[in-house]
Amino acid sequence: MGRAAMPIASNPNITFPWVTVSVFLEGASPEDMARLVAKPIENRFMKLEGKEEVRSINSASFTNVQVQYDVDYDIDQAILDVERAVNEIRNQLPPEAEDPRVSEARADQDFPILSYSVYGFSDLRSGYFIAKDIQERFEKVPGVLTVEIGGVPEELLEVEVSKSKLESLGVSLSEIGNAVRFNNVLIPAGFQDTGSGKFAVEIPSLFETREDVYNLPIKSSGSKVVKLGDVAEIKRTFKDPTTFSRVNGYDAISISVSKRVGFNELDIANKVKAEVEQIREDYPSSLQITPSLDTTRFADDMVNELQGNIITAVILVMVLVVAALGLRNGLIVGIAIPFSFLVTFGVLHFFLGYEFNFLVMFGMLLGLGMLIDGGIVIVEYADKLIDAGQDRKEAYTNAAKRMFAPVFASVLTTLAAFSPLMIWPGISGKFMRYLPITVFVVLAASLAYALIFAPVIGSLLGRRKGDSDKTNDSDDTFLKRNYKKAINFAVRNPFETITYTFLSMFLILGSIVPNYGKGWIYFPNIEPWLITANIQARGNLSP
Repeated sequence: MGRAAMPIASNPNITFPWVTVSVFLEGASPEDMARLVAKPIENRFMKLEGKEEVRSINSASFTNVQVQYDVDYDIDQAILDVERAVNEIRNQLPPEAEDPRVSEARADQDFPILSYSVYGFSDLRSGYFIAKDIQERFEKVPGVLTVEIGGVPEELLEVEVSKSKLESLGVSLSEIGNAVRFNNVLIPAGFQDTGSGKFAVEIPSLFETREDVYNLPIKSSGSKVVKLGDVAEIKRTFKDPTTFSRVNGYDAISISVSKRVGFNELDIANKVKAEVEQIREDYPSSLQITPSLDTTRFADDMVNELQGNIITAVILVMVLVVAALGLRNGLIVGIAIPFSFLVTFGVLHFFLGYEFNFLVMFGMLLGLGMLIDGGIVIVEYADKLIDAGQDRKEAYTNAAKRMFAPVFASVLTTLAAFSPLMIWPGISGKFMRYLPITVFVVLAASLAYALIFAPVIGSLLGRRKGDSDKTNDSDDTFLKRNYKKAINFAVRNPFETITYTFLSMFLILGSIVPNYGKGWIYFPNIEPWLITANIQARGNLSP
């Protein structure tokens, strides 16, 4: 149940300890953005509690200010502090600047999981309406966080003022600008109490239709009112494009889909793809919707490959255990594998809220070879007690009591080796913490099985008193014969054995150590699955 409910994700869900603020001011140079926008924001952010560093990047018309906190600082409190600081200095920014956008950084939502290219439309306006319809339909899919449209400029109403009409009616450009600026705002007017209740009163002054702009009063003279439509021509158009998207030689519009935290990205991708098929049926065949990015394919392949590796490893372990201990004892020991994995899935999902990512699967693979050790010790010692004359219930009870300390110490020493990874500081520690925690839960579940459930199952299914165990009792096997020869030689010649061992170690280390010290990398190099090319042209060329 826990495995079925666990969402699948490509990367671990970690929150980076920084908050970013983005501000857009059209037409401003990088120098103006740094002086008019970044400087006031930086001065206020330097007073934030818990911040470690404040840095900004300024480009034409855009400023990005980033506040870095300590990795253990409460990111929700950091966002509240940043939003409060932005509201305090909003009046210090140019009035033409757009409202600052505050956002946090997460490993699993910085990039879209799906991206589609739409082309084959007759003109930009019809393509924009189609993209808006697709955006609304994608946003209704459960688990979708945002749907961004790219490759098309923002739609607006363009006002072309007639100079001759301005002069004839005695209207100035400043009067038009003030009328537009002071009217396109939401004005709260308090509450009205009717005796049986009260409701909010607002003055309608936002532009909602083109007629609202046409009928905007500019100037009054006696009984005559000059409206914006009297002195200007108003038409719907788009902003000057800053980016273009093309697919197979056609103008295209890109649509990117990002997922919410805690949702299964494979389920989201399947539902979005089903919606795409429905959209293709609703529009003419000339409209093409092609996928340009699908990161869920990587997640799907990764999960399938690792699940296949886990199943293969389970089969190999079971075969080896049955071959070494016999069918009856092998089954008692082997049940620890599904038991430990089921407990791990339940704890990780229901108690820790983890997603099923590659670090969780690696942790399960690491724990697979270690989780049966305790069960083997209990079962083998119980078999010796049965050979000594005890019945199986008494034998498994005494085996669990006698082997409690060795089995418990064995698991603790293994967990101690992984404990430094659990307290690894910084972003790397938050990223890698999934691995040791998964191993910890797997081994804790295997310890519970070895000390509690294995004796219970063994008392029901174990070898009865007087039954022979040919697999374990017989010394006439290839492995046991050769091991007996090796151990007899080592015991009779202890100094030679120690000498040969250290000599072999020096030879091996002598061939390995010279290859170290040649640098290090955080992740190994792998074959790329996505290729992008950035081409910079010479000259002052427009988009």
